Amino acid sequence: MEQPEIDRIGREVALAAKVVRRAAETALAAHDSSLTDWIVLNVVCRCPGFIQRQLAEAMQIEGPTLTRHLDRMESRALIERSRDPSDRRMLRVTATRKGEALRAELAVVMDALDDRLVEGVTTSSLATFRAVLARIASNAAEAGDEGSST
Repeated sequence: MEQPEIDRIGREVALAAKVVRRAAETALAAHDSSLTDWIVLNVVCRCPGFIQRQLAEAMQIEGPTLTRHLDRMESRALIERSRDPSDRRMLRVTATRKGEALRAELAVVMDALDDRLVEGVTTSSLATFRAVLARIASNAAEAGDEGSST
């Protein structure tokens, strides 16, 4: 009897990422927020004054996509953008007090989600998983770099 074909690792990672993202979006929606809000607030609270380009790089998204997110978050008074005094072309992004408060609220939600995600997984297995996932991401980045130079 023939063994069933095992899915490609890239597909398994992509499908797992979709399920985790959906769970995060559902949990955050209960707080009138989104995964993008969480990621932006988390970065700007940890690195206040990041310029938009740095923030886009940290989030691995394109500048125009980030700008739309920031416009929406600024209209909700979660972040502020200000011109850099040494280079007026650069916009620095900081969280407002309301943004900082929302980040703290969302951190509790994301901590609870993390706890659910790793339920039944040993500390040792989780450390191995993180190392393997980092290696897969590194290999994927290298494969992407090689593909773009041909």
